[in-house]
Amino acid sequence: MARIGLYTELELEKAAEVFREEFLELRPSEDLVYLFFIRRKKILTNRHEHFRIEVQNLGHFHRRFWESEYGTMSITTNVICVTVDLQNNEARFGPIGNIAMLPQGMGLGTVLMGQAIKWLLVNHPKTSIREGRLSGSDTPSEEKRKRRHSFYEGFGFSVVYTNKEEPEGRFFAECVERLTPKQGKGSFVDVESFASEAGKTKSQNADLIEQVSKLRERRRQLGSGPIDFRGVA
Repeated sequence: MARIGLYTELELEKAAEVFREEFLELRPSEDLVYLFFIRRKKILTNRHEHFRIEVQNLGHFHRRFWESEYGTMSITTNVICVTVDLQNNEARFGPIGNIAMLPQGMGLGTVLMGQAIKWLLVNHPKTSIREGRLSGSDTPSEEKRKRRHSFYEGFGFSVVYTNKEEPEGRFFAECVERLTPKQGKGSFVDVESFASEAGKTKSQNADLIEQVSKLRERRRQLGSGPIDFRGVA
């Protein structure tokens, strides 16, 4: 794990505190609807401000029938984070060396990157951006390379390849103000509204309705603290 000043990215992540939680709905097709849990975390130190938005896949509706995924939060998958060096006025996107989204091709990365850029525009609009590395192993095909290229350029980053055969490269921008916070195809929703609208009968969505009940109780127990879905069955 790369060191950022006096801290590693992992150390900042461990110390970061949750400040907002919500749900995200993605509809890749008319018959398929995914529901994700979104958690936003941040920490401010003498030198850094670290922001992290991470996602947990709860499950999906297919033709109004719910199927749970029981996913968990990950350090490197379904995560976008930004670390701002307050002394050098420089922001760095991460996780360092690895931005991976699952399921692929649904626009999840677009939603998370858009939210991270919005946070930067509100809190550090004049900050310069440290270039990030693009690994050749992440794009084994020409199609995936073009998709990744389009992803970064769509937010206002410049993309340069140092090895076109791999292809390895870097993405960068002059400052935060040059970036565009795309909304993406997702919509933030209340989980109970999602459950009632996505299915018409209780029997079709019994598993989700049971989850909603447990989540409401867990929210009451934790107050404003984070929700741990690992115990939700």
